[in-house]
Amino acid sequence: MSRGAVPGAAPSAGPESALVTGPDPAPAAGLGPAGGGPPSSRTAAAGAGGFLIEPYSWLFRRWRPALACSLLAMPALWMLLVGLRQFWGFEHVIFWDNEITILGAFTGAGLWALLLARLFRKLEIDLRTANPAVGPLLADLRDRLHHRTILVKVPLALAAIAIGSRYAAGADFNPFILWRIDLLFCAWLFVGFFLILNTTALCARYTEIARVLGHEVAEGRLGHPEMRILSRFYLKVAVIASFHFAACALTVYDLYLIYTYAGKMWLGYQLIRWKPGLSLAQQILAAWNDPLFSEVAIFIALYGSVSIAPVFYFILPQWEVHQILVRRKEGLVQKARQLLETAEAALGPQATPQDLAEYARCLAIVESVEKMPEWPFALGGKIGTILLVAIPSFVVFLKEVFLETLVQMLVNR
Repeated sequence: MSRGAVPGAAPSAGPESALVTGPDPAPAAGLGPAGGGPPSSRTAAAGAGGFLIEPYSWLFRRWRPALACSLLAMPALWMLLVGLRQFWGFEHVIFWDNEITILGAFTGAGLWALLLARLFRKLEIDLRTANPAVGPLLADLRDRLHHRTILVKVPLALAAIAIGSRYAAGADFNPFILWRIDLLFCAWLFVGFFLILNTTALCARYTEIARVLGHEVAEGRLGHPEMRILSRFYLKVAVIASFHFAACALTVYDLYLIYTYAGKMWLGYQLIRWKPGLSLAQQILAAWNDPLFSEVAIFIALYGSVSIAPVFYFILPQWEVHQILVRRKEGLVQKARQLLETAEAALGPQATPQDLAEYARCLAIVESVEKMPEWPFALGGKIGTILLVAIPSFVVFLKEVFLETLVQMLVNR
């Protein structure tokens, strides 16, 4: 494996919006594996089109065609399913709002995977430009995080299990009546599940970046410029993960509606509505005794966990490094205060200008050390925190209010 040369004239890829709309960044020297290491197709395709992970690198050489296919393939397959159901006279089993929600999660999963890989590519270029010594570590990270087993084999196996368990449940859960439609729908679900699991694996693996590079920060091998680059990168990863996890929760819920309630209104909504004439205690008791209470509890737990998961996703991988930084800061603060006390003891009626200068210097050291960061990556202040917490609620709002209202207007007109 190549140990990564310094990217000679590889500047930063420009404004962050260029990650989506701007031109593909030119490949930096040394980013591709050299002879003797694993073949480049195993982990990525790094060419003029940017950085692609498996399985996208099997089909595409450039990032933009991969993005276009990711945005169009799943909607096209779903529209084919809609057309077949209408051709066979099964318009009543087209569950528009539920299926559009699932479609959004499947399409978004492909988009997020490509964006995450592109963000990592940009992180490589920016960090190598700021500190060429980090090249070997980044090359090792790239190979470990983009391993075929994690990104392809495990998602394929889990998607097969998910579809197989659906058929193991028997014919009682077939809302489409006609098995030909159900088989086609499940084939579409299989592809979508794979995309979701591929992106989930990538989100999970990218937490390793925070841990490994955070240790480099804690041990002083990476400085403040690199910390700022890492902070921006990991906040963007957390935002993408927030959208993805919220969409996954909606997918689980909407599949449940399709296969259990055949697209009808979930009866649990009646349980969580306030009933006039009942006290709070009576309301809780009535809900507790209802057969659907367990479903409602799972529903609340699912969306509650999705709402707080993004913040934990950002913080937990840094916790070990946070402890290291806290211990280092406490030691430095203690030493700086001892120096300050010694300088203060020298002050008196006979204090010289040198004594005063030494005291001022030690006081500045104490103030500077006390301001040292205790976290390797900043969350982005209050705006970043609010953004991560608000994204899941925003996604649910779009689905429950905007999407369902739009579908009612278009389908029932």
